[in-house]
Amino acid sequence: MTQTAPIRTRIDINLGPRSYPILIGDALLDEAGEHLLPLLPRKRTAIVTDETVAELHLQRLLDS
Repeated sequence: MTQTAPIRTRIDINLGPRSYPILIGDALLDEAGEHLLPLLPRKRTAIVTDETVAELHLQRLLDS
């Protein structure tokens, strides 16, 4: 079975010096660290969530 690349969409929000991209696609949560690390001034950051979202997705984010 051949594995296909996930479908991704990138939308650039142009706000001058405050511009940022929005990525939409499958399995991005598993790659969040790869995408976020170059944007963070420090290797340590905070994650703000609630109990419901944390229960469903936090571990995948931490593992990324």
